[in-house]
Order: sequence, then structure tokens, then C-alpha cells
Amino acid sequence: KIREDEVSWLKYYQYFLAGLNCNIFIFTNVISVATLTVYALLGHPLDAQIIFPSLILFNMIVWPVLHFPEAVSRFTLAYVSAKRLNAFLRKEELPFVDRIKSRSPFLRIESGHFHHPAMDALITED
Repeated sequence: KIREDEVSWLKYYQYFLAGLNCNIFIFTNVISVATLTVYALLGHPLDAQIIFPSLILFNMIVWPVLHFPEAVSRFTLAYVSAKRLNAFLRKEELPFVDRIKSRSPFLRIESGHFHHPAMDALITED
């Protein structure tokens, strides 16, 4: 159940980001066309001295706007990570087991045999 909820949330999140990116790419062009149209409808002349600098300024504004979805994405990921870390750090601590004072070995191998195929090639070459 938890995994299904997480997958559905991730699916929703990716669709949200895709829609946001599509809107940003579409609206940047729509805004520049609409602005120039309103400017012309107000009776101002549209010539190269007006159009080209305004398009350059619109394109300069587009760069920060295009990175907004990435900022939203990173903020959301940071928020989720912070919630997970908060939940982890608020859990009860496990009881401490002092094994170092007991002097018993952590790992004991008796009559062990180890084999790796790459070692066979090294041994036969010598």
C-alpha cells in the first residue's frame, strides 16, 4: 500500500512537471506575441526598432522562467527528504550493544575456501 501511494505520487509529480514545462514553453511565446499585439492595437507603430529589442528582452526573461520547474522540483525533493529525515531522527533509539568489550570476534571463518574466476587466469599465466 505504501509503495503504491509513493508510485502514484511520483506519477502525479512527473505529470505536473511535464505540464508545467509545456505551459512555460507555450506561454513564453504567447506572452511575447500578445504583448506586441496589444502594443500595436494601442496605435503604436511596430517596426524593427521595437520588435527586435522587445524579443531579445522577452528571451532574457525566459531563462529564469524556464528554470522555475527545476526549482520547484528541487524544493519538493528537499521537502520530502527533510520529512523522511525528520521521521527517522525522531524514532526511538535501539538499545546499545557493547560487543567490543566482550572480545568475541565479529566474524569467524573456519576451513574456508574462496574462488574467483578471474584469479584462475592470473594463476595460469604465471
